[in-house]
Amino acid sequence: IDEKIVEVLTQERPLNFTTSAMSWGIEHEYIANEKYKSMFDIQDSDIEYFGIENPKFFPCPKFPLNAGASPDALHGDWYVEYKCPYNSTVHLKNLTISRMKDGQLDAFKKQYKDYYPQIQYGMWCTSLKQARFVSFDPRFKDEFNKIAIIEIPLDEEFIKALLKKIEFAVDCLNDAIK
Repeated sequence: IDEKIVEVLTQERPLNFTTSAMSWGIEHEYIANEKYKSMFDIQDSDIEYFGIENPKFFPCPKFPLNAGASPDALHGDWYVEYKCPYNSTVHLKNLTISRMKDGQLDAFKKQYKDYYPQIQYGMWCTSLKQARFVSFDPRFKDEFNKIAIIEIPLDEEFIKALLKKIEFAVDCLNDAIK
């Protein structure tokens, strides 16, 4: 909240820093998009890839001036979120979850307490009902293991609870800048 308050009061975005892990992810995200497209035989005209060079902001329908989401890509009715883990053991966990026959969504939610809300909120801001979490690691030798895809449906109950938290944050922001 503090960063958003400073942004509003100064009319400037806070300085960002980049870690080695973030640089790795940024460097490999485009390749992840290309791999995703080849897996599903997707033409360039059928996917909007935004990436770091061309981010697109989708304002929150309820709080358009204060919150929103920036997907990595939109593919038809799918919200797409790419992650290129710096640590290959993280990608291995994603592969394991993606290949589970039962309990995949619960395992994802347990593993990623930050990504799940991000993806749910992103779907809501883009009016989409399904997402694909795409994990990519080019260091895996077998092509089949380089990418893991986990499909996530929109969770209306989760969104209701999340919007209450966002409303509280927006109220705090508005109180702080009065």
